[in-house]
Amino acid sequence: MQVHRLWAQRLLHPHRPAAQKLLQAHRPAVDNFAAFRETFEEEENVMRSMDSMVSDLASLMRDGPAAGIHFVLTAGITSSISSAIANAAETRVALRLTDAGDYGIVGRLEHMPERVPPGRGFATGTPPREFQIALLPDEVEAATEMPMVGPSTADLLRVLRESAGDVQPPAVQDLPTWLSLDDPRVRVALTGTHRGLPIVLGLDDERSQPIVIDLAELLHMLVLGPPGSGKTTLLASCVMHVFSRAGGELYLALPRPSALTELSALPMCRGTARNVVQLGELLDDLEVVIDERRAALRSGGDAETIPPPVLLVLDDYELLRQDDDFLDMEMRLARLARRGTAVGLHVLVGGSNIELRDARDDLVRYMSQLRVGVLLQPDIEFDGDVFSVRLRRMIETPPIGRGYLVVRQAQQFFQSITPQVEGESLAESLRRRVAALA
Repeated sequence: MQVHRLWAQRLLHPHRPAAQKLLQAHRPAVDNFAAFRETFEEEENVMRSMDSMVSDLASLMRDGPAAGIHFVLTAGITSSISSAIANAAETRVALRLTDAGDYGIVGRLEHMPERVPPGRGFATGTPPREFQIALLPDEVEAATEMPMVGPSTADLLRVLRESAGDVQPPAVQDLPTWLSLDDPRVRVALTGTHRGLPIVLGLDDERSQPIVIDLAELLHMLVLGPPGSGKTTLLASCVMHVFSRAGGELYLALPRPSALTELSALPMCRGTARNVVQLGELLDDLEVVIDERRAALRSGGDAETIPPPVLLVLDDYELLRQDDDFLDMEMRLARLARRGTAVGLHVLVGGSNIELRDARDDLVRYMSQLRVGVLLQPDIEFDGDVFSVRLRRMIETPPIGRGYLVVRQAQQFFQSITPQVEGESLAESLRRRVAALA
C-alpha cells in the first residue's frame, strides 16, 4: 500500500509540493512469489478476485520505474509466476532450477550444462548469457559441506555496512515542466569539444541529465506528436543549437503561420517555402547545392572532413501532403534526403502523429527506417510502430514537450528544451535570439 501511495503521489500529482522533493529510489522485494500469492489468497477471495492483487503488482512493476520504484521478485518455479508479472519484468535471471524446462523464462538454451553449480545462472538474451555470482560464506559451507575458515556472512555484511559510510542511494527527481535553452544544465552539456553536430534535446527521466545527440551521426530526425505537443518548439531549439556553433545553410518549409518564420532572419537561411509551389523552387536550389557537394567529394575531397551542415526543416508536414501536387515533391524529398547524407544534409520533419504514423510517404518511410526520432505526448499503443519499438506505458498524458527519444531500439523518456522565455511568446523569444546570432 505504501508503494502504491508513493507511485500515485509522484505520477498522478506531480505538481504537489511533496512530489517535487527529491525522493530516494525504492526497491521493494517479494521473496517467494508463490508464498506471496498464497498468503493473500483468502483475503483477496473475500474482498475481490485473486487476479486483482497480481494485476495491481504488475501495474506497479510496469509504471514504477518512472517514479524510482524497481521491484525484485523471486520464485522457486516459473509456473508460479503469472504471465502479467513475467511480462512486466524486463530483466529475468534463472539460477539453478529443478526442472530444466523452467530455464525457458530467460530464452532458449541450446545446450544445457549437465551440472549447474551453486551461484551459476542465466540472464535473458539470445542466446541466454551464463554467469556466476559470488556466494556468501554460509552458502559456500552449505553447498560444499566443508567448514569455512574466515568471517561469517553476518560479519561480512557488517563490514560492508561500515565501509559504506554515509553513501546514500541515488535520488529520484521530477522532470521540470519547463526547461529553458538557457538552463545551466543545458549550457554545461555543450561545453568542451564535441565532434559532429551536438544538440541538447532535453533532460532524461532516469538521471535528470542532458540528452545530447549528434545529428551528424543520426543524419535525419522525425518529430511527431499531437497538435500543441511542442514539436515546433523542439525544431526551433535544434536549429538554434546547430547554428549557434557552426555555419552552414538553412531551408524552411512552413505551410502555416509559425514562430519558425523568425528563423528566416538568420544569415544562413537560404529560403522559406509556404506552399508546394515554393517548396519545388526551394528544392531546385537545394538540389544544386547537393550536386555541387557530391561533385566536389568525387573529385578528391576529404571524405573524413565534415562539411558545413545544410538543414532542411519541414514543419506541419501533413499540411504539405494534403496538396494535390505534392506527390512529385514527396519523391524529390526522399531522394534528396538519401543523396544528401554523405555531404552534410540533415532533414528535420515535424508533423502530426495521427496523420504520419500510417502515411504511405517515401520521405516518412525512409526516415522511419533510420529509426531515429522524437515522439512527444505519444499514443502509447500506436506511435511506437513508426520506429518498430514498443513504448513503455505512462500513467497520464505527459505535459507539453515531454515524450520519447527513439534511437534504434533504445528509448529515453525526456523533457525537451525550449528557446521560449517565460512571459514571452515563442516568436518573440526566437526573434530576440536570432538578432543575437545575426
